[in-house]
Amino acid sequence: MTKNNDKFNKDTNKVFFVLILLSLLFIFARISQPVSILRNLTYHFLMPSTQFTSDSFSSSNKFITNISNIFHIYQENIKLHQQIVLLTEQLRDYQSVTEENIKLKNLLSIPIPKKTELLFANIIIREPSQWYKWLIISKGQIDGIKKDMSVVTIMKDNKICVIGKTAEVYDTTTKIALITNSLFAVPVQIKNSDIDCLIEGTDSEYLKLMHVPQSSKLNINDEIVTGPLSSVFSQDIPVGQIAEITKTPYGDYAEILVLPYIQKQRIHEVAVIIPKEENN
Repeated sequence: MTKNNDKFNKDTNKVFFVLILLSLLFIFARISQPVSILRNLTYHFLMPSTQFTSDSFSSSNKFITNISNIFHIYQENIKLHQQIVLLTEQLRDYQSVTEENIKLKNLLSIPIPKKTELLFANIIIREPSQWYKWLIISKGQIDGIKKDMSVVTIMKDNKICVIGKTAEVYDTTTKIALITNSLFAVPVQIKNSDIDCLIEGTDSEYLKLMHVPQSSKLNINDEIVTGPLSSVFSQDIPVGQIAEITKTPYGDYAEILVLPYIQKQRIHEVAVIIPKEENN
């Protein structure tokens, strides 16, 4: 019995000693820096802090907000693009109306022969193979046009210049013989001089000035106008400018090329000069 009590006391003492050692070990582990760091890391990954969780939610909200803002900006850009297209079309229409008003205003100041009026028409056909010969306009006999009427166009300085004459007249269209047509010829003058001569078409961009004496004092860019001997055109309508002068030791006349004004601009519209007596 006594032996058993002694054994029990010894075992109890061992257990007590082990418990004391464990207590010291736990106390040491609590205050040890490596163990503390390890414990904090474990807590951090297994149990995120309130601040970390809050930051995570805040970042998610910002991301969603940015996506929403991008979508709204995209929609605004579409609306702005549509408004720009609309404003551009309105500006184009405004400019077109403004240009038309200026054109109509300028037409009132165009110098035209007395007792005549201008009938404006659009060019509807001008074939490349007949570029220097013919064109067809959108007005005809029902508008008062007759054969061999003068046809002019408006230059940039709001002056008229010769383009040709009416050759074939139909009900609603007219075929125009251009001044550059080789079948076309008209009496002309060199402006500010008393030299009368004849100008002919060459089926090219140039006209040929005929019957000009070599002794005549001519210069490049001298202006050619219709003369008083023309049965189709009134006097002093601009035709073109001298582009080339060739004098030869043989013959009485110089070879002169004239660049007509119609070659210096784009032509979309012409005007037929109609005598008022014939139009009424």
